[in-house]
Amino acid sequence: MKRKLPALLPSLMYKKNQRLPDLRGLRTMTTNNTHGVAASPVTMTEEELQASAIRYRCLFPSIEDGILILNAQSGMIEDVNPALTALLGYSREALLEKFLWDIGSFRHVVSDRAGLLDLQSRKYICYDDVPLETADGAVMYVEFISHVYPDAEVQVIQCNIRSMTAHRRGAEQTEEAISQRTLELIRARDAAESANKAKSQFLANMSHELRTPLNAILGFSSMMRRDPLITESQRENLNIINSSGAHLLSLINEVLDMAKIDVGGLQLETAPFDLGGMLRDVTEMMQLRAHEKGLQLLLYQTSVFPRYIQGYEERLRQVLVKLVDNALKFTERGGVTIRFGVKQNARQHMVIEIEDSGVGIGTEDRKRLFEPFVHMAEGGGQQGAGLSLAISRQLIELMGGSIVVESTPEKGSLFRIELPMELAKAEDVFKSENQGEVEGLAPGQPSYRILIAEDRRDNRLLLSRLMTNIGLDVKVAENGEQCVELFQSWHPDLIWMDRRMPVLDGVETTRCIRRLPEGRAVKIVAVTASVTSEQHQEMLAAGVDDCVSKPYRFKQIYDSLARQLGITYRYAEAGEAAGAALKPAMLARLPSGLRIELRDALIRLDSDRIAAAIRQISDIDADLGRTLSGLTENFDYPAILNVLRERGSEN
Repeated sequence: MKRKLPALLPSLMYKKNQRLPDLRGLRTMTTNNTHGVAASPVTMTEEELQASAIRYRCLFPSIEDGILILNAQSGMIEDVNPALTALLGYSREALLEKFLWDIGSFRHVVSDRAGLLDLQSRKYICYDDVPLETADGAVMYVEFISHVYPDAEVQVIQCNIRSMTAHRRGAEQTEEAISQRTLELIRARDAAESANKAKSQFLANMSHELRTPLNAILGFSSMMRRDPLITESQRENLNIINSSGAHLLSLINEVLDMAKIDVGGLQLETAPFDLGGMLRDVTEMMQLRAHEKGLQLLLYQTSVFPRYIQGYEERLRQVLVKLVDNALKFTERGGVTIRFGVKQNARQHMVIEIEDSGVGIGTEDRKRLFEPFVHMAEGGGQQGAGLSLAISRQLIELMGGSIVVESTPEKGSLFRIELPMELAKAEDVFKSENQGEVEGLAPGQPSYRILIAEDRRDNRLLLSRLMTNIGLDVKVAENGEQCVELFQSWHPDLIWMDRRMPVLDGVETTRCIRRLPEGRAVKIVAVTASVTSEQHQEMLAAGVDDCVSKPYRFKQIYDSLARQLGITYRYAEAGEAAGAALKPAMLARLPSGLRIELRDALIRLDSDRIAAAIRQISDIDADLGRTLSGLTENFDYPAILNVLRERGSEN
């Protein structure tokens, strides 16, 4: 006996957004149906029918998703599996032979017969996050999939229902975890910013406390050793004080440079300069060191390498001197080669290579080479690199470039620098002939009034003498409040404003003056030991016209006066100017050993040895000693080395 059966489909577990499989073979045999398309019913034998019914009874109750079999014509619920009754909290009897829209749980899906017709017409529907009410009134969110299976006798709609509550809870937990992690990151960022602010404040305080007394030490020692009335012994003592102070300042500056780089407070100043001249100076400074060790120091540059560029001359010089010095230090045979070339990327770059044939650097040491405060282990390659190489890398990166190292132990190392390059014109580089020291105001200058606001007596005295020495009228204030009062009563042309003062600091004092009548006309120059760009910007924002950092050179003070007031000066005659007066013939009376000692000390940048050599020279020729002291005070070592080289060529 054979007959046709309706297509009643129990579902297996399904994947999201995937059509339900056509499994009518559980009740009827089907033909080639693998894509969810309703198949035509086929005739089954009684035995096949019984086998299909057994499969249905076994599989339907065991499926984990809720299954609802709906009569497609009437909307009557014909069958539900245990998973659905457990999900909704209804008994099986409470659901069977009910219209789907009579069950409150499903009113969001099918609310009437029109909704049933929509299910029929669309054949396959998948909804996410459908709200269903359980028997006890609780709301859960489910994934609802309906699939229409037409049959010759009866059409059925199979509905699969899977709870999304756990998924939503997991998503909520994930969102909560993300929010918590975000909060932790924000707190960590705030803590890091707070630490950086504390570090920056410590840096500012330390800078002020160290650089302010150094300003007085270097300033007064420089002023006193120029006095023609002091004895040679006194001048020798002053030279020791000055050179020791300069050495201390260089150490402080190196530590502060690293700290400023760390907090992002180091500002580089760019200007046109003679790159070819700077390279020649560096090479010549290092030649004697190379000759002493029996090494070659070679300089190669391509024919297209420019001579004049816009850049950071002093910082680039600092990096090159350190790299060449290290290369010579760790090379015992062969030599060091410096190469300069040009590379065209998106923009033009200069390429600088310093290659040596020295001991080389091991792989592990190369990884730590540019870390601050790290020294290579004994026998482990480049030793004593420490802070200077860390600063060198940071400076190169601040210039917009990069530095890398290649090395093979026992064969040598190569440091390669690439820097973006901007050309400059020769006329931008050449400056007026070197002038002598400022002796006073040029004839016909008006009488200027200068107010000095400074809480430290030694710095007030130093700045006052610099003003009175050139014929300017001076008054001093010990704090910001006195400064405001003197401004109102005396009406100065320019105010030297210290940043840190009692009662009112320099920032608030400047703001007060700018708010007063005539307060916009006075020139205000900040004189501060602060090193952070933030504090300089704060002073500029308060209304100062210029900033001079302590310890300052006298030339910086006089140059600022000239910029702000249009002052012109009377200079020492060219023959009296340091550098202009230095000639090879002046070294003729010096013993050759003393000339060699001075040259070696200059090349090694050893301030103690330089001062000692100049003291010995002063005993032989006091005028020559003063000339050399003036050059070394301005760190014009190349001028002395050039004269020493010319003197050597005369012999």
